[in-house]
Amino acid sequence: MRSITHYLNNLKHILICFFFLFLLFLIFGSSFQSSPQISSSTHPINSYSLEEKQSRDCPTPPLTPTCTKISSSLANALVHYATSNITPQQTPKEISVSQRILNKKSPCNFLVFGLGHDSLMWTALNHGGLTVFLEEDKS
Repeated sequence: MRSITHYLNNLKHILICFFFLFLLFLIFGSSFQSSPQISSSTHPINSYSLEEKQSRDCPTPPLTPTCTKISSSLANALVHYATSNITPQQTPKEISVSQRILNKKSPCNFLVFGLGHDSLMWTALNHGGLTVFLEEDKS
């Protein structure tokens, strides 16, 4: 009977050691991951312009690997949709000023004064950011 309990104790110790090794591997293995690099064998100028274009289109903080911006074609479609109403609240020129700023700065904190038919457009243009609408009318 002694050999079976001794065997079970050894097995338990081995399993605990493997668990801790696996846990350490997960903790330290994830911190040593390398970032993917873009390499081009044809022209170094093309790879530089590609990297520059990607960083201009979607600047990402070091901890977030995915892009949170909407595409410029979607932004243009939203602006066109919001300004094609019979009685627009703003002219297309006024909206395009805010659109250009949001294309550069989004996601960000964005304050909009008043609610209207273009409210969803402002939320969509600031994709991933906080858009707050301040309405004076209580209704």
